[in-house]
Amino acid sequence: MSGLAKMFLSFHVTQFRIDPKTKEYKASNRGPRQLTVGWVKECHVPAIKGLTVKCLDRPDKTGKAERGDFVVVNGAPTANYEPSVHSWIYGPRDKTAYFYISSSVNSTMRFDPPVVSSSNDGVRLSMDGVNSGKGNAPFFLSSQKKPQELKLHFECVSYGSSIVTVTIPFRPDPNGDDNGPIDGPTDITWAFTKKCKTSVDSMAKTDKKKIVTMVASFALVVIIVLGFFVFFQRNKIQELLIRLKHNTNAAKYKKVKTDDDVEEDVEMSSIEK
Repeated sequence: MSGLAKMFLSFHVTQFRIDPKTKEYKASNRGPRQLTVGWVKECHVPAIKGLTVKCLDRPDKTGKAERGDFVVVNGAPTANYEPSVHSWIYGPRDKTAYFYISSSVNSTMRFDPPVVSSSNDGVRLSMDGVNSGKGNAPFFLSSQKKPQELKLHFECVSYGSSIVTVTIPFRPDPNGDDNGPIDGPTDITWAFTKKCKTSVDSMAKTDKKKIVTMVASFALVVIIVLGFFVFFQRNKIQELLIRLKHNTNAAKYKKVKTDDDVEEDVEMSSIEK
């Protein structure tokens, strides 16, 4: 199996001192000490030449699986489908994923049935296509055979994201010839992310959309009614605006009594007397 493995080596160290009288080494009173050395071992399984996996969003009717995105190339997952990355995402609306497994080499490759798992209980998984209805019987690939279809079904249980891992065990026939791509068994593994929303979340989102649609429709109706009102009453509205303008001008130029006017009125009244 490909990957990284942490390895450790531990041993005890005891300190001795020489006795000046007996000239012999004696263990110190501190007791033994533990010394640990660790390192990381990186392992790579030889690539399975010619083994390809592609993904499609709908069933392939040609039987060749020429289109689609590459998931596995020569037995190794692509960058988006690396188990440590799983950056490829299937959204809440995706209910099914189609994978097509093929080989371009002449020698026949023997595989055990695929194994599918999820990182949590947020999604239920089921599959059909490869060995559908045949139990644990192996399936075989070669350049003379059509690509094998693996169809995954998703059933969301709770809101969130789940990491879905697919493993295809490559198990060479021990009684077969030595012309296979590799000598020993290995697992071809890829992973992706499945996002889920529950029915309650979907209903809440639908209700929210309905409310927004109703408010927008009501606002549009109000705007249309106001538009018709302004169009048919435009003459009256113009007359009203003109009257308001005249009243404003009249109020603006209305004579206002000042102190000089008051004094003139007093003088006039005195003369009349």
